[in-house]
Amino acid sequence: MPSRLSYREGDCFALPLRAGGFARGVVVRLDRKGIVLGYFFGPRLASLSEATIDDTLRPEKAVLLARFGDLGLQKGEWRVIGHIDPWDREAWRIPGFLHLDERGDRGFVRYYDDSLRFVREERVTGSAISLHAPRDALLGYGAAEIRLTKLLA
Repeated sequence: MPSRLSYREGDCFALPLRAGGFARGVVVRLDRKGIVLGYFFGPRLASLSEATIDDTLRPEKAVLLARFGDLGLQKGEWRVIGHIDPWDREAWRIPGFLHLDERGDRGFVRYYDDSLRFVREERVTGSAISLHAPRDALLGYGAAEIRLTKLLA
């Protein structure tokens, strides 16, 4: 991996969707070793020229929040389109991520620090499990494109 990254916190990027068009994302945290936390946004954009930074890029408007590998950004397939200025790190928080057991009736909320290192987890069961919490997964960039294609179909 190159020592100098082509992106930084607060950068907005456009990524291709598998069924055509584009979505936007915001780099929220990075570990500088290839893992990024990003917020992703719809609606599906028909062309890259529609990918702009505007007031719809707010944390509460995200359709997906996920940790992902940065290969799409490094290869230039996910294009940085600008920087959110001023960047307010505190407004783009790192929530707990839900990890469910195989049956789905018991799980853990896992927490990460600002460098995306695992810090701790809390056990949750039954009605305390929020199915709206982001899932604890590390997506490859292709998996992120597939998930967003489904979400924005």
